[in-house]
Amino acid sequence: MDKFYKELKQKLTHEDSQKIWMNFRRFAEYDSLKDLYNKCIPEIARFQTKISEFERTMTQNSIIIRRFDEVVSTKSSKNDFDKLAQHVDETYVKLASIESFKFQIRKDIDSQEAKLSDSVSMLERVAKNI
Repeated sequence: MDKFYKELKQKLTHEDSQKIWMNFRRFAEYDSLKDLYNKCIPEIARFQTKISEFERTMTQNSIIIRRFDEVVSTKSSKNDFDKLAQHVDETYVKLASIESFKFQIRKDIDSQEAKLSDSVSMLERVAKNI
């Protein structure tokens, strides 16, 4: 009988089997992982190729832009900048003068409004006296 109890204690209980079964649900089978690997690796390789192409294109664009900046800097001279500044001064109004002009107009409008208010009040007094 002792031998029977010893063997019984060594056997798997239903609760123990449930715990083990719950752990099996957390893991994937090797074939599933292999299928996933076979699907992912070609996609990753394709993206790596695209990234390499992008880096190469970006490097080429950087070289082109750098060279363009050099050419533009070489071709433009101080005289060209002076001509541009003169053209801007002759063609466009400076912001400071516009602000000054707007201030003067506002001042004139306020003055005219005050005169109008005085005239209206004078007319009202004349109308009362008539």
